[in-house]
This record gives sequence, C-alpha cells and structure tokens, in this order.
Amino acid sequence: MYLSRLRLSSRDRAARAWLADCHDLHRAVMTGFPGVDGPDARHQLGVLFRTDIVGSELHVLVQSREAPRWAFESTSIRKDEAKTLEPLMSSFTAGGQYRFRLRANPTRRVHQRATLGGDPRELGLDGHWHDPGALHSAARTGVARRRTAEHQEAVGKRVELTREEDRLAWLQRQGERGGFELASALVLPAIDDPGGRPYLNSRADPSPRLFSRKGRGLTFGTALFEGTLVIQDSHRFRQAFASGIGPAKAFGCGLLSLARPSP
Repeated sequence: MYLSRLRLSSRDRAARAWLADCHDLHRAVMTGFPGVDGPDARHQLGVLFRTDIVGSELHVLVQSREAPRWAFESTSIRKDEAKTLEPLMSSFTAGGQYRFRLRANPTRRVHQRATLGGDPRELGLDGHWHDPGALHSAARTGVARRRTAEHQEAVGKRVELTREEDRLAWLQRQGERGGFELASALVLPAIDDPGGRPYLNSRADPSPRLFSRKGRGLTFGTALFEGTLVIQDSHRFRQAFASGIGPAKAFGCGLLSLARPSP
C-alpha cells in the first residue's frame, strides 16, 4: 500500500473544480492509475482519498495498492513522492494505539417490513417506530410505516445520520467490525475556506456535504472525525485500514489516517 499527496493553492482553478464536484475529483485521482479501467477500477486498486485544507492549500491524500503516475498539465499541481505504508501496517498489533483522522459518510440502512396500510408511525434514527409527532426533527428519517407504493423505494436505502451522538455511535460500530475501539473521538465542525467563505455544497474536506453537478444534484452528508483508537484485532484492523471505513469511498470518504500518539 502507498500514500501519496497532491498539493495546490485552494484558489487554483483546478482546486475549485475539484471542490465543486466530487466526480471531477474522483476522475482526477484515478488518472494516476491508467493501467486499470472500468467501473470497478477504484476498488481493484484499493484507492481511497480525502481532501484537506491546510493553510491556503488544498491537499488530496490518496491511498492505493500501486504508486500513482499522475501527469497533470497544470504546473500548479504539486505531487509528493508516494510513501509505502507497509512499515506502518506491519506494526499493527493488538493494543496498539494511534491518533486518527477520518472523513466518513455516517448512515444507516432503512429496513422496513411493514406492508401498505394504516399504521401512521414513523421510523426514527434509533431504528424504532414512533408515534406521530413523537420525534424531534433531528431524529426523523422521513420514512413512514404507512406507505404508499411510491414510498416503497425508500426501503433498503441509506439514511444520513445528522446528530453527533448518532455519528459517534456509528463510528463505534465500524470499530467493532474493523477490529478497533475508540479511546476518544469527536466530530470536527465545518471550517471556512481561507477567504472566510464556507464551503457549502462543495467537495472540500471541511465541508459537511458532498456535491456533484453531474449526478442530478447528488449531495450527501459527511463527518470529519478525529481522536484516538486502540487496535483489538490486528487482522481485521489491517483489512479495514486497507479497504476503508464506511460507504461513499468513491467520493472521498473512508481513508483512515493514522499517527502514533505524542509522547
């Protein structure tokens, strides 16, 4: 596995294009891997990526099984040499502690067994059915038990988690599957760009939304987590680290950045 980085001014034309459309960013990242084509190329190559605003620069971190070979026409895009992650991954042992950063898409899948009928209850983010008016807005999914035929499509789809406690609980569940537990974790707030304008409906890492002009206005929520984790199962953790955490990996979610705790 390799970790690479692209750097450019956050006000650069290419940066603005990447921030404005997650599909454009995905395509730009994948140009570094010309040998593999097709809709499954990212998965085959184990490509994960995340954007970070660092000072006045946009950084695009890319993790992959092969070292990328980018050839951008713009000279403003700087490419750091790819570093192997094998020493880090070989150090994963039970009890190992790491600081982490993760941009993720916390969701839950709607499982609804109700048939069409007269039950007025609504599904909450806690996974239970509630009487009409019992849920506050932040805990609602909008999925009613009394469904008409057009509501059938909602079954099986992912519902965004918006409350901080739900997002942290989601991350804890990811840890149980991925062989780690959280020693500490927080959800970072959205950050304005260097000019003071919020990255609303953009692809920037500090933004709470992902956006695409080409996907019929595709938007979905993200959360930026930071904290400390402890490895419980080194094999499962190594798999989770390599494959990424949660959904929306094609759009910049799931890359788990690690560092040893400060002494």
